[in-house]
Amino acid sequence: MEIARYERRLLAYMIDILICLGLGVGTWFFVRQNWDLTYVMQIIICETLMGVYYFFFAGIILRWTNGYTLGGALIRTKVVHIDDRDISYRDAFLRSMCLSILPWVIVNAAYMLIIHTERTIFDKITDTIVIDRRHWK
Repeated sequence: MEIARYERRLLAYMIDILICLGLGVGTWFFVRQNWDLTYVMQIIICETLMGVYYFFFAGIILRWTNGYTLGGALIRTKVVHIDDRDISYRDAFLRSMCLSILPWVIVNAAYMLIIHTERTIFDKITDTIVIDRRHWK
């Protein structure tokens, strides 16, 4: 197994976030009435909806596919346990909760760049790694 590089992980995450952002914006434009909200409030609502969608969809998909998200499947990265166990619901939802909160993601990215590691804080919490499936046989 080869641990996925930072760039591939980031690209897979960005695909997942863009899908959830599209769902959040679509939901907001579908349910809003004649509310007179500022653009900042509308952006905050859309970002919150994006986080909720990411938490539920990434957690469910991560568990059901045993390690893939939509972006991970496209980029061919997979989340696996170090000791080769299946991803549990606890690990899937803990991981998706951490990744759905944007400030935590920024801290995590800074940690990866400063420490020069391919294993994130969230990987250590859930005892998982992200592998590159392009080179996996």
